[in-house]
Amino acid sequence: MAGAIEKRVIFTNDLDELSRIRDEIQDFIGDCLEYVERNRVILAMDEAIANIIKYGYPNGGRGTVELVMRRDDVRLEFVLTDDAVPFNPLELPDADLEHYHTTGASGGLGVYLYRRLMDVSYEPTPSGGNRLTLSRRINEGDS
Repeated sequence: MAGAIEKRVIFTNDLDELSRIRDEIQDFIGDCLEYVERNRVILAMDEAIANIIKYGYPNGGRGTVELVMRRDDVRLEFVLTDDAVPFNPLELPDADLEHYHTTGASGGLGVYLYRRLMDVSYEPTPSGGNRLTLSRRINEGDS
C-alpha cells in the first residue's frame, strides 16, 4: 500500500480491551467510509478480535495481539498478529443459516460475518501464531 497511513496498536487478550480497540478502529477509518460501511468494518473487526481473545488462549493463557491498520485512497487493511493457538478461519465451512433460523441458535457466526464483510487472508507466523488480514476497498458501497 504505497503512500498508506499506518497505525499500530498492541493489546492483551482481555475482553475489556474491545471497547478501546473499537474506538481506535473507528478513529482510524475516520470519514473515508459512509456510516453503514464504517460500522460493517467495525463489526467485522470486533468479531475477529473477540474470537482471538476468547478462543486463542485456552486455560486462561495470557498473550498480546498486534493490530496494524493501513489506509490509502483505495483500500483499508487490518492485520492481526498473535501468538495464540494456530487457527485458520478460512478452513471453516460456511455457517448453515437455515439451521440458525429453525433452531433459534445463537452465537458462532463471527467468522461467517467477517468473511462476508471483508476480504480475508490467513497465514501462520514463524513463531507458531497467526496472522489474519481483513481488508476492503474504500469505495465498495452498500452491497
